[in-house]
Amino acid sequence: MGQSTSNCCSKDDAKPEKAKRLHEKMQKQLVRKAYTSTLGGASSCCTTGINPNISGLKVGYSQDDLKQANSVMLGCGNPVSFANLQPGEDVVDLGCGAGLDCFLAQEQVGADGSVIGIDMTPEMLEAAQRKAKELNLQNVEFRKGEIESLPIGSDSIDAIISNCVINLSPDKAKVYSEAFRVLRAGGRLCVSDVVATDILPEALRTEQALAC
Repeated sequence: MGQSTSNCCSKDDAKPEKAKRLHEKMQKQLVRKAYTSTLGGASSCCTTGINPNISGLKVGYSQDDLKQANSVMLGCGNPVSFANLQPGEDVVDLGCGAGLDCFLAQEQVGADGSVIGIDMTPEMLEAAQRKAKELNLQNVEFRKGEIESLPIGSDSIDAIISNCVINLSPDKAKVYSEAFRVLRAGGRLCVSDVVATDILPEALRTEQALAC
């Protein structure tokens, strides 16, 4: 009698991974939608009911800093203020949004340095590019991409900054792995973000709330 054989991996085994990928895709779509709406004047969790300039002052920006903002301030801190950027360094901003931190970083690295802003939202990149052109900046560029898979070569960056973005990623371990990949030896990661110090209430655990 012949023996029956079976594959080690059935279709059922692939279901959790497929569901995970679908969940991550939906979460990123919600994030894109939420952040695109802020360009039209909608509030975010960082600025609800607060003038963006006022919220910017509260988290570490100066009035001069905010003059370079694209009318939206969506961060929860000012990572450039503690990144200790030096002239000639190459810098990446993870989730650059409309570009404020990139514009501030380029002032510190100077003409011999460079700043690359990464964002997955086309409308944010367009706003950042318009502002860079308005400011006539030559050492800043913006690239469409996801922070879990950076469109940047390995061992090519001196400093990475990120402002209230990593918390939105469905795969934070991959974000840090990618950061390690692109950083040169001795490079640094400077993050301003939010963390949960307690169990979130149910109202804040929905996809829409977490997308903020």
